[in-house]
Amino acid sequence: MTDKTNNITVYRTHTEKPLPGWEFHTASPKREWMDEYNHMYRCLPMTIANQNGWVIPAPCDFHVVWFGGQDRRSMHFWIDPDYNQFPADQHWVKCHFVGGVVTFEFDFMIRTSPGTNLLVRGAPNFFIDGAVPLEGVVETDWLDYSFTMNWRLTAPNKVVYFKKGDPLCFFQPIPHNYAESFDFNIDFLENNAELHEKFNAYNKSRGEFMQRRAEGKEKNVWQRHYFNGKNVKSNAPIGEDRHAIKLNLSEAKDQNIIKKVKQDIKSTMTIIK
Repeated sequence: MTDKTNNITVYRTHTEKPLPGWEFHTASPKREWMDEYNHMYRCLPMTIANQNGWVIPAPCDFHVVWFGGQDRRSMHFWIDPDYNQFPADQHWVKCHFVGGVVTFEFDFMIRTSPGTNLLVRGAPNFFIDGAVPLEGVVETDWLDYSFTMNWRLTAPNKVVYFKKGDPLCFFQPIPHNYAESFDFNIDFLENNAELHEKFNAYNKSRGEFMQRRAEGKEKNVWQRHYFNGKNVKSNAPIGEDRHAIKLNLSEAKDQNIIKKVKQDIKSTMTIIK
C-alpha cells in the first residue's frame, strides 16, 4: 500500500446552499459497457485508468438540448424540481460559455499539496451519447477559488440524458508541469540489446501460446503476464513498486457533513409547512 504523503482537501464554500450537494467518491474500476463485454476487464491499463482518481457524480437525473445558437438562450434544461430551486445566476448546471457547452458550477474549492495540480476531466472510458467532457489542468496548490467542469454537446437539436450517479467530473493529481521534465527520444530497438531480447522473448511466447490455442492444447484464454506483473522470460514478479492490479485511494472523510445539512434543511421545511 502506498504511503499517504500528499493531501487533497475540499473546502465547501456555502453551508446555506446544500443542493445539489456535490459528493466525492473514489472512481470505480467498473463500467456498464464493460460489464456487457466482461473480457474487457482483462485489460488492466483500462481498469487502472478507470479508478485512477476521484469522481463527482450527478446528483439527479437531468437532460439538456442545444438548439445550435451561440447564446445562452439556445440551451434548455430539464431538471428534477428538488434540484432546481435557485435563481438563474445560481444554477449548478447552466449554459455559461455558450457554443453548446454545458457548465457545472461547484460550491467548493480544492487545495492540493505543493507542486501538485489536478487533471480535471471526464471519467476514463465512460461515455454519454451526444456529449463529450472537456479537460483542463488546474493549479490547485495555489488557486484561491473554484473551477468549473464542462461538457460540450456534439450536435444541435439532440436531447442528451445524464443519469443520477453518472460521473460528471473526474480529477486526478499530477505533478506540476511533469511532462516538461522529460527528454523525448526515438531510436531503433536493436540498439537496446537487453530490451530487444525481452521483446523477442515476448513475441516468441505469444506466438507459441496462440499456436497451442489453435491446436486445442491450451486451456487458458490469455497469458496474464502483464496482468500479473511478471517477466515473460523469467516469470519473475516485477514488484509492487512498479505494478498494480488495483488502486487504494482514500475516500473523502466528510461525506456526512453535506448529508446532515440536507437533512436539517428538509426538517426545517417540514416544520414550516
